[in-house]
Amino acid sequence: MRTAIERTQLRNGLRAEYDMICGERSASATNSMFRTRFLAVTTNHYGVSLMKSLFFAAAAILITTTSAHADSLGSRSSQRGVITQIDKGAKQLFADSTMILGYTNEQDDSTFHANLVAAGGFRYFVKRNLGVSLRVGGVYRDNGETNDKLFAASLWANWFARLGEGMFAVAGVGAGFQAGNRDVVSPGTAMVSRSNFVAGTGATELMLAVFLNRRFSLAAGPELLFVAGSAKPDAGGDSSTMVSVDGGFKITAAYAF
Repeated sequence: MRTAIERTQLRNGLRAEYDMICGERSASATNSMFRTRFLAVTTNHYGVSLMKSLFFAAAAILITTTSAHADSLGSRSSQRGVITQIDKGAKQLFADSTMILGYTNEQDDSTFHANLVAAGGFRYFVKRNLGVSLRVGGVYRDNGETNDKLFAASLWANWFARLGEGMFAVAGVGAGFQAGNRDVVSPGTAMVSRSNFVAGTGATELMLAVFLNRRFSLAAGPELLFVAGSAKPDAGGDSSTMVSVDGGFKITAAYAF
């Protein structure tokens, strides 16, 4: 049996070793609880070696510290763990590409067409799991005898709903504009007439996003795009109006910082 003095010396020694491990964390409520339990266990069970007690205390502190930051992607992308939520202040740079098949009605003439949209953007999370973004890119639209080469910009809001560790369903809505050149080939000739095209856009998307690590993520899913605009010939004349509803598949790569 140890004497009262030996028990007191052991307790004080363990307290000093614990404070060395914890550092500044010893002031928090969570680590104070572990400190109390640690001292109680080592005081009541004198047969446990000092090295083993310190090992289990350090393991408990490590688990507590890791779990506190394991599930959030915040403004510090170097935090550890699998992403289960995205905090306010997180930021992303991203690039996406969309292949679209659509239906256009222009001057009582209806056609099916193919679009290729490539864009890049910046996203900022204004609250937990809710991000707003600016996307800027280009559009190539092929309507057979009509080809559009356009600049596009839009503002988006996206909600990230957790499906599992590192996996989210991403629902988004956006609005913006397109502007550029429209080339029309006259039937039976090689003549091309050019027009200035301007349109407003609205879109919605539903994607599946997977965080590969704390910085990189990939997302893919369908997008629905509504376009309403007009084209005015460079050579003069009446403007033509156009309305189209397009559906496509989008792939996005994002980098958090």
